[in-house]
Amino acid sequence: MYRAMKWIAIGLLLANLGFAGITQWFDQRNAEDMQLLHQQLNPESIRLLTAQEVSALASGGILTPRVEGVPVCMEWGPVAEAELATARGLLVPFNLGDRLIARDEVERSTHWLYMPTQGNRQLANQKATELKQLGIEQFFIVQDDPTWRHAIHLGAFRSAEAAQLQLEKLRDKGVRSAQVGVRETVVKKWWFRVRDAEPALVSRLGELKSAITATDVRECMPAAGGDAARKANRGEMP
Repeated sequence: MYRAMKWIAIGLLLANLGFAGITQWFDQRNAEDMQLLHQQLNPESIRLLTAQEVSALASGGILTPRVEGVPVCMEWGPVAEAELATARGLLVPFNLGDRLIARDEVERSTHWLYMPTQGNRQLANQKATELKQLGIEQFFIVQDDPTWRHAIHLGAFRSAEAAQLQLEKLRDKGVRSAQVGVRETVVKKWWFRVRDAEPALVSRLGELKSAITATDVRECMPAAGGDAARKANRGEMP
């Protein structure tokens, strides 16, 4: 009886040791698997895609990952034809040389913000002077449309809501006779592209947004086809 109890005790001891060994082996295996999974995921390298990168994926384009600190392509716009001289002047201090190119794009608008025809050129010039005194710089006197000759063009918009929003801003500055109207037009605007922009330059370029309203600074989008795009690729300025 004593010998039987002894063997039972030894059997239980060996079973406990075996169970403990198997449990330790599984714990170690799970730890190794979790470590391997963590290394594969590398969560610190995960980042959200930009709007341009998402657009490139949707259109079947090649997505080039952006690496922080590496020069990138940036562009500023859209700049209206009437603002081209101002935009070029703002870019001169950057000394960009052949890194600066330009591309055009066509925008279709359905509404415009305007001041009714002033009757003649002299009265239109007087109204233009008043606008400048109020701090309004983005406008021009209509010349090429007989119906609206000597009216003051204050902006073209893709919707009545956008035009109304700009009208409220002008009224806050003291403009009283401006109004929103329906007028379908095709407008050519320009984007200024800067290649190989280092982080410090990207920061400086961001300040251009406030120099000409309704413009933005963003990573480069694919250039459209046509003569303007070919000129941009050759580095010709408008």
